Amino acid sequence: MDPLQHLVAPRRPLPSPRTKARDGVSKNVFTLPVIHQFEPVLASSPKSYMVANASKKRKESAESVPTADIRTRQSQQQTLDTFSVEELAQHCLDLVISCVKDWGIDPDPLFEALNLCGRHCHGKTAIRVVEEKFYAYATRMNELHGKKSVLTLREEISQELEDFEKLLALRCLNMAVDDAVTVPTSELLHIMLKGNLDEEYIRHGLSTVLPIACVGEKYELARKMLYAYANVSYGDAFNLICWSCLDVAENVTVEAARFLDKITRPATDNDNTEGAAKKTNHESIAARALYLLTGSQAVRFLQFLAKVAHFNKSIQKRVLAHLAPYADKYEMHRLTSAICSLEDFSIVTQLFDKYFSIDAVRSCTAIWTQYATLFGDSKSSNAMNDIKEQVEL
Repeated sequence: MDPLQHLVAPRRPLPSPRTKARDGVSKNVFTLPVIHQFEPVLASSPKSYMVANASKKRKESAESVPTADIRTRQSQQQTLDTFSVEELAQHCLDLVISCVKDWGIDPDPLFEALNLCGRHCHGKTAIRVVEEKFYAYATRMNELHGKKSVLTLREEISQELEDFEKLLALRCLNMAVDDAVTVPTSELLHIMLKGNLDEEYIRHGLSTVLPIACVGEKYELARKMLYAYANVSYGDAFNLICWSCLDVAENVTVEAARFLDKITRPATDNDNTEGAAKKTNHESIAARALYLLTGSQAVRFLQFLAKVAHFNKSIQKRVLAHLAPYADKYEMHRLTSAICSLEDFSIVTQLFDKYFSIDAVRSCTAIWTQYATLFGDSKSSNAMNDIKEQVEL
């Protein structure tokens, strides 16, 4: 018997109490007035920088240009990159404390904190600090409520999370422990691809397995995220997979081109079926993403298309075909189409380097020439006028 067999949790047929509570039935045990009594323990952190843009409907406006999203994301990343050990630990402690509910542990903020530590240069040290401060916080809270039993963060995780989430969380905590025995990343990836896991568990484990996943495995993970799409978190997970194909400086790679080539081709009903037995599903993964994603998640995916579509003519042609139905209605899809159609990739690079600032977009003659060619002089003129009216953020 496979020693990891028990870790492959079955799909939950009905919403769990945790899922229902997350929809708003339950509230955090630790109310704000109580937390404010312990400001020395909960020193404020730059968490406001990390609040994601709320999902919103697409709208016919040049303000839907990726300007704000790129600059906000860049600011967030710069803030994270410059965190000291203390700042990183405090930011993650805030997230970990917020995950403790009266119905158990909300895994979303917990894994946001753990995955952040997993990829940050100070993460290993910060994890130790978070565990210590969490125990100090729990001790004070229990004293306030007259309770004597205090659980460490590891004990909370062991008691409240289900098998696979527990494995992921404890694995992240163990990175701060030298020579800790843990499950190899390759085994986790195998379970996520082949096991009958709830897609919520897969979403939480993406940051752990993406560094070793190949293009085909990333494609399968992306498919799982979109076909289980329930909220914007799945859109963020899909974009995480897409952008993991670029290098650390977000430059286009062969892997990114192969991934985009694969997601713009018609999907198959069963990717595990060999040869002629495969049945074609005319909807590609990219088409499903364009249909489902809105707001900042849609903008992020359009940025990926704009970066990678120029790799070769075949990919470029398929990307433009995917954008065409939406370009009839939405400004940001028209602008993306114009950028994807540019022959000179250096222009695209300059736009990304300048974070799609209003001045950079407005002054780029090549974009507006291509825009007019694709959509006509009238729409091009209207879009330019809309951009001119925007105030630089």
